[in-house]
Amino acid sequence: LWGWWFFRQGTKGQKVKQLIINSRDNTILNELENPKKIYQKSLSSRRVLIRAKGFFEWPVVDGRKEKKIFKVEDQEIFSFGGFTTLCQEADGKYIETCVIITVAAQDQMRPFHDRQPLIISRDSEEAWLDIKNQATANNLEQFFKNQPKFRT
Repeated sequence: LWGWWFFRQGTKGQKVKQLIINSRDNTILNELENPKKIYQKSLSSRRVLIRAKGFFEWPVVDGRKEKKIFKVEDQEIFSFGGFTTLCQEADGKYIETCVIITVAAQDQMRPFHDRQPLIISRDSEEAWLDIKNQATANNLEQFFKNQPKFRT
């Protein structure tokens, strides 16, 4: 089991950590240029697939939030793209954690949110997990731009 978060560590001696549960594609691409940033190692060797049947958005309708589920067209189960790392907890123990990558919303999603989870197509899953497939902007952008259609 993984925790669904990623800590952005402060400088040595700082106790405050920034909790991250999703990571934007453009942030990842910007940070790839600086090998000292938190995502570099995880994107190079710790990419994961997170299986799901759907995900929710909560649009406001008549002043109330309503649950709306999004599923991938023609797939009962699909995969979010993410990555993992080891985070040290306050008690000194390490726990495996992960984040889900988000990308700009496609047309179907835009009325509900400006972002959506990165969906890795079935035929791209092996390439996503292959650590020989370097975490470069060009390689990652092919996954970020190739998003399936949803059904609601």
